[in-house]
Amino acid sequence: MIQPPESDACPVCAAPVAADVLYAPRPRPVLNNLLYDTLDDALACPAGRIELVQCGTCAFVFNRVFDETLVAYSEDYDSTRSHSPAYLAHLDALVSLIAPRIPRGARVLELGCGDGAFLSRLQTATGAECHGYDINAPEAAGTKRLRFHRGRLDPSGVAAPYDFLFLCHVLEHIAAPYRFLEDLISAGALAETATIFVEVPALDWILDTDTYFDITYEHCNYFLQANIAYLIRSLGFTAMEQHRMFGGQYVVTIGRYGAEAGEGPNPRESGDIVVPGLHAKFHQFEIRRQACLDLINQSDNPSVWGCSGKGVTLLSDLDEGARESIEHVIDTNAAKWNKYLPVSGLKVDPPEVLKNANDPVTIFVMNEAYLQEIRQTLSQMSVEARIAVL
Repeated sequence: MIQPPESDACPVCAAPVAADVLYAPRPRPVLNNLLYDTLDDALACPAGRIELVQCGTCAFVFNRVFDETLVAYSEDYDSTRSHSPAYLAHLDALVSLIAPRIPRGARVLELGCGDGAFLSRLQTATGAECHGYDINAPEAAGTKRLRFHRGRLDPSGVAAPYDFLFLCHVLEHIAAPYRFLEDLISAGALAETATIFVEVPALDWILDTDTYFDITYEHCNYFLQANIAYLIRSLGFTAMEQHRMFGGQYVVTIGRYGAEAGEGPNPRESGDIVVPGLHAKFHQFEIRRQACLDLINQSDNPSVWGCSGKGVTLLSDLDEGARESIEHVIDTNAAKWNKYLPVSGLKVDPPEVLKNANDPVTIFVMNEAYLQEIRQTLSQMSVEARIAVL
């Protein structure tokens, strides 16, 4: 097995950090989904530096100046997307993919379970004993076979090993993903034949679509399919299969522990993750950023729909004049209404404010995956708008 990385080393293979910076945008909010009650607090919130580099050995891309002490998750952090029919459909698709593999008597662990929407669906479909951990896990304990725990798991305190481990949008937040998983294994938290399910944003999708606002501070790691397969194989899992989900934005990797253990082929040597013109693709981000800025400045009464990771990053990157031109920032998560976004200080409004918006209404949609439900909401409110997907 690979030795855990030391400081100034790749967080996956422990090789020395590459010195060639791929992308270094202006500092961005350290937490995208932590909103503020006052404008002053939003404007004064911390921003963190980003310097993306690629490991010269395993080709993993990560933020070499990430400081995990700046990222303090709390109960005020709200990444909930259960209000979105499109996202709930994604969760249902995940359950359909995974549930047939899980017997009723299995023990299932999800770390970073959020509001429990996925784990609740999985337990209903399988009847398995499911445990979810998150600082924002549901306050209700659940049922005998569905238990939520507020806080982080102590691997050494696991009463019996888990047969299945789910990490949905977790590893991109972990400064040392290899060590994080290795600690779970060495503490005996996983059964000898445990199966792991990992879902992370796909770096190739970000690059191919020039979605520069998907590069956020709290995401310190950026995975291609071969990266995540290499990581879990290095820890003794076999990468059994991989799937693209949510319109290609996410990659799901499924591996089983103990079978064909070992590092497997190095992604760089195998050629599986060679991205032609990688530097040019990251350079394109600045061109795209300027194009988005020009588009907003040239639009009448622009509003932005979606203030999670993508929206927060885009708005924090705008210059002051462009920010002032934004008429509304819209989100369907009621918990975010009348709160202020980090760095930009823009206030979040419910969709209903568009009924009284100045004509013509121009709406910039941050994620095409939600376009259909946004159109439906506008139709229900009888709001006519020009819509552009960024």
